[in-house]
Amino acid sequence: MPHARFRAASAALALTALLAGCAGAGPTAPAATPTTASTEPTRTAAPTESPIAPTEVTVAPPAPEPPAWAGPRAVDTSGWQTFTMPGGEASFRLPPSWEVRDVHAFSPGTPEPAGWAHVYTDDGEHLLGLHLVDEPWSFRCDGPGLDSRVLHAEQAELALSTPHGGTLSTEVRFDAIGVVGSVTVSLTDGWTDAAGCSPDTQVDVTPAANGIAAIAFGTGGPGPGLQSAPSFSGFSSASRALELVDADRLATAWAIVRSLEVAP
Repeated sequence: MPHARFRAASAALALTALLAGCAGAGPTAPAATPTTASTEPTRTAAPTESPIAPTEVTVAPPAPEPPAWAGPRAVDTSGWQTFTMPGGEASFRLPPSWEVRDVHAFSPGTPEPAGWAHVYTDDGEHLLGLHLVDEPWSFRCDGPGLDSRVLHAEQAELALSTPHGGTLSTEVRFDAIGVVGSVTVSLTDGWTDAAGCSPDTQVDVTPAANGIAAIAFGTGGPGPGLQSAPSFSGFSSASRALELVDADRLATAWAIVRSLEVAP
């Protein structure tokens, strides 16, 4: 907003009043003797040297911390539909107007045994990917320039056993490589292998009759086969992500992940 500046000019007026004496009898005052100018040369004060301004050192401010956040808001799921994977091993709920596409059944013993299901919003945006695998995978965060932070986590009561003995929880994370990152919503049991540096986005499940050994359910990237959702990607920092990410879709994604059920 432009700022107006007002300047006021002030003038000082000096008046010299010469008062004449009254005429009267008496001797006339002698004329004043003119003053002789001094013959000494005028001395000029030596110029004052200006102090040298110190060199300013610019220090980059520290990266802002993610703002305090209580997590995704609650969502009414009473009218949601239920989707079950073709083999019946996993199911989850989603809004009635959303769709599940690109479904691939889980087939143990085949060259590509993983099961897939991708959730799309009613306006066609890919939001979530469900990935069922027969071997655990882990999110390695030892690459250059990788910033991985858990922004919010809550314990999940999904009746799944975890061989590593960790606490099963749902996490909202900020995962970035370089200067661009994405928000992910995942299930995790808090286990990290020797090469990792943060909890991976996997849930290890005790193998059942259908052969499932791990479940990965997330949104955005990185991750195996999990496309980057526009609503959750392209942010330069965790703070920026929480400011700009679509809060309603984040809450819906959180509710979908937490609705996951696995057949015994």
